Amino acid sequence: MIPDSIEIRLEIDIKGEDEYFNFRKDYQILYQNLFNVSCLAEHILSSLGNKFSKIKESDSNKIKLQEVELPLFLLNVLHGNLNKNQNYANLLKVPFFKALEINFIDYNSEVIILQYHEMLHKFIQFYINDENSLKIVIGIYLGEKGIKYPDIKIGSKICGIFVKFIDKSKQNIGFIASTLVTELKKILDALIDFKNFAVCYIYY
Repeated sequence: MIPDSIEIRLEIDIKGEDEYFNFRKDYQILYQNLFNVSCLAEHILSSLGNKFSKIKESDSNKIKLQEVELPLFLLNVLHGNLNKNQNYANLLKVPFFKALEINFIDYNSEVIILQYHEMLHKFIQFYINDENSLKIVIGIYLGEKGIKYPDIKIGSKICGIFVKFIDKSKQNIGFIASTLVTELKKILDALIDFKNFAVCYIYY
């Protein structure tokens, strides 16, 4: 049995991408193995749900970035277990929908923003048939903290995630296709004045 609260502090700058993923690699292996123990899977997901509830209730300017990043990272890691059986899928829905209520783009962390976009893409099957949710998520991808991110490197990565998102949802977004085309046209029309050429990635 693992504790409800696992306080893990990053000893490195959370924005250092290579160092970040190397640092988190051991935790990824650990939690994947723990999740394979059936008696622990439900407890792990319950703990994640509690952490997301805490984040939602906290002031985004006061909570430590590590406390926001860790559960988001672990949720993305556990996505690999989504198709193991229906029971796991149902368990994963709880922390995911709690995470979906949090506006992660408010946090001043590129790692958190990238993890957020990854989560929206990876768990699309949970909301693929919800028109309102799809519109909101597409709006996030097309926003200033999405493919128009001012840092070209981050914007390019989000573009890549967005392409995968569209590929997964292309059979289901017919009812919002006109909205998507309209928003993409606005971005295309603005490209002449827009400095972040990462946006062009979508169209080639």
